[in-house]
Amino acid sequence: MEPPTLLLEHSDAILTVTLNQPARLNPLDLAQWHELGAALARARDDPSIRALVLTGAGRAFSAGADLRGMREPRDAASQLARLARIHPVLLQLAELPKPTIAALNGVAAGIGASLALACDLIVADESASLICSWVKLGLGPDGGASWRLVREVGPRRAKELLITARRLPAAEAHAWGLVNRVVPAGQSLPQAQALAQELTNFSPHALRHAKALASQATTHSLAQQLQAEAASQAECVETAEFRAAVAALFEGQSSSTTSE
Repeated sequence: MEPPTLLLEHSDAILTVTLNQPARLNPLDLAQWHELGAALARARDDPSIRALVLTGAGRAFSAGADLRGMREPRDAASQLARLARIHPVLLQLAELPKPTIAALNGVAAGIGASLALACDLIVADESASLICSWVKLGLGPDGGASWRLVREVGPRRAKELLITARRLPAAEAHAWGLVNRVVPAGQSLPQAQALAQELTNFSPHALRHAKALASQATTHSLAQQLQAEAASQAECVETAEFRAAVAALFEGQSSSTTSE
């Protein structure tokens, strides 16, 4: 019996999703995209899951699309149909109202890079890298990579990555702002899970609003963003998490004053 191509582990309020075809550097086929969509729906709907970590088994995050499927003849209609099944999953990931962290344990290429970049945060092994490899196959980018890169590193650097297909090492990706943390080899997953654990201590309402506001900021005017922030705080102040956090703050200050 073939091992599952996607592994799910739910522990301590974190759902860890592992792409599991390590011998082939975790390529992504349509069946796996379907499974990933189901995992994201579970993360969205299960209140006991407070954060999601996405990684790859073995020595790669994902080498991108499953090239075996490209041996079959493709035309414009079949390619559009294929992408129509992938894009909703990437939107699910981007719109998940909970923190998402990619643990890069090696290369993330092509649509694998798009998948990693769709996460809120990226923790990368020092040996990890991003490769926008589509031009090597005679293809333009997909998975929203062009949209994200222009917004995150600017059009000139985005064009460099997209038209040269060069490998972007973790340290350089960190310097460019595409990676949040670079950690020693073999530590991306435990460090990503530790970070996710920290985030689960915060109010899920506050985290949801923080994610949404950051996403909206690139298209909002300052006036629109101030209005959105006000609406966010108006909702948050009515939550039990807000009241508990304020009570804990004053209790801590009281204890500190008493001890002095």
